[in-house]
Amino acid sequence: EKTNIERRHIDFYQTQAVRIFARGSMKKGGRLYRVWWQNILSDYRKYIYIDGEPTVEIDYSAMSIRLLYAKHKLPYPLEKDPYDIGLPNWEGRKDIRRKSIKRFINAILNDEDGIYTLKSSDKKLLGGVSDTQLRQLVEKAHPEIYSKMLAGIGLELQYLDSLIAINVLRMLQQ
Repeated sequence: EKTNIERRHIDFYQTQAVRIFARGSMKKGGRLYRVWWQNILSDYRKYIYIDGEPTVEIDYSAMSIRLLYAKHKLPYPLEKDPYDIGLPNWEGRKDIRRKSIKRFINAILNDEDGIYTLKSSDKKLLGGVSDTQLRQLVEKAHPEIYSKMLAGIGLELQYLDSLIAINVLRMLQQ
């Protein structure tokens, strides 16, 4: 029996993170990259220990959308899935359409020119919905922030995300 194992080179000496900014601005982007643990497949990250202590990886669902709500002091229920835009028979986090919706929403958050269109495979997966129809569904699901989503704010939200990550790292140093 042949197993398909993905192999990656990991340089364990790569311990210094690099912040990468965008568009010539120190307030756009700024996420941390190029550290060795980012190259480990997620299934294996649970085996990472620091000073003999286990680590944990926390994934915040729909971080950009939630940050956008928070930035404008608008509440958004923790239990509500921001990618639930009202499609029939929605199955939450395990819904196969969720990845396409996530990709679409993140793309429009970063689409400064308003030209992003769905891939044909995504359109098929979403039941033949058009870009216009999908935008209308997103607007209906997020009326309070929809116009802000279209303002190319994605890189600014990434910057906020990076500030949170840096603050967490500073707290862990203490």
